[in-house]
Formats: sequence, structure tokens, C-alpha cells
Amino acid sequence: MTTIAERQQIKEMLNYPPYASTVVEKQHMKAVLMYGIRKDLKYVWERLKEGTRRFLDMLCAYGAKRGFVYITGKSLAKLCQINERTVNRWIRVLIKSGHIVRVYRRAERSNGKGQPLFSVCASSLF
Repeated sequence: MTTIAERQQIKEMLNYPPYASTVVEKQHMKAVLMYGIRKDLKYVWERLKEGTRRFLDMLCAYGAKRGFVYITGKSLAKLCQINERTVNRWIRVLIKSGHIVRVYRRAERSNGKGQPLFSVCASSLF
């Protein structure tokens, strides 16, 4: 099932105060998110390439501030110097395991879906 957020909802989300405002709070939240992912991946984490680890780390770091990430897979791939297919594959894995939720924004020029928002979930840990 595809969830679509309206333009006004996204504006409200962007105006929410940050979940973690200090550096220490951001680091703690990022550590909590990374712990959940590493716990689920178990032995796979040790075999991941450095770029994939950097991608997962960056996704948790961006999500620790506001609780959601508003960036395309192409941009994440470029920042982490990995293939876009790798980013998309790991996003699917994280969605299936319940660590992130994908919500699309409504496209401006049509009635379809636009760019995705990824909500990073720490609730799967508890």
C-alpha cells in the first residue's frame, strides 16, 4: 500500500521543532537507530562494504535530527559513493524489517506520487 502525504502535511513536518537539538542528543539517537539495524543484520554487518556502511550511518544521522529523511536515493548514492541500486536495495531491506517507512509526497503537476520521504523508526527496537 502506498501512502501519499499532501503538500501541507510536509510543510508542517518541516516546521516541527527538531527531535534532537543538541549534538549529544543527535549522537544518542543515531546510536539507537544504528544499534537496531546492526542487531537485525547480525553477521551481515561484518561483510558489508564501507560505502554501504556509510550509507546506513548517514541515513541514521539524517533521521536522528527530525525523525525523517527527505532526500532521494540518487543523492544518497552520490554522497556515499555507491551505486543507486545498492541504496534502493538497502532501503527495501530496511522497509521490510520495519526500520524505516516510505511515504511519498504528492506530485505537484499530476495526481500521482512524487519524491519519497523516509521516516526512520526507533520504535522497532522496543
